[in-house]
Amino acid sequence: MQFKDHLIGERISLRRTLPIKKTAESLFSLIDNSRKFLEPWLMWVSKTNSVSDTESYLAQKEEEYKQGSKIEYGIYLGDILIGSIALVDISETNKSAEIGYWISKDFTSKGYTSEALKIIEEFAFEDLNLNRIQIKCDELNKPSCRVAQKCGYKYEGKLREDTYNSYDHTLRNTLVYSKLKSDRATQKS
Repeated sequence: MQFKDHLIGERISLRRTLPIKKTAESLFSLIDNSRKFLEPWLMWVSKTNSVSDTESYLAQKEEEYKQGSKIEYGIYLGDILIGSIALVDISETNKSAEIGYWISKDFTSKGYTSEALKIIEEFAFEDLNLNRIQIKCDELNKPSCRVAQKCGYKYEGKLREDTYNSYDHTLRNTLVYSKLKSDRATQKS
């Protein structure tokens, strides 16, 4: 896989998260400031309690990057880090990947996540030559589901009680959305 370090949109840019202290500090600060907002949906937030935890994550993520199975970008508004978006479980064989994203509570409802999704999907379909992208959302995370729907991802189904949520100690349903390269071509015309 030939990954790019920077992807540019109209209002935002995506920059690859590098395993360096400055990136770890910025990411941890953003996560910590949005902790209560993110915790109900992202189980890793409760395990991210220090810059050191973030450094460990970035080191592990870098190994997946080197293997070609993951690329993660910080979402930047100018020079301000506002969130993260990643292609994970990238499969050259199946020409597929999953997208995960989150954004700071201070930057929600402004279209930045949708713009980031459109940027990374163009990269995935055009540069990486993938055919299928999927997004999985907690059924109760309505904003995340709306982003997938707004960007033209098709609802495929519900994984019933497939995820234990340590935030409220419940079993949660996951909704699956997908987009094929051919869907994107149809949406553009």
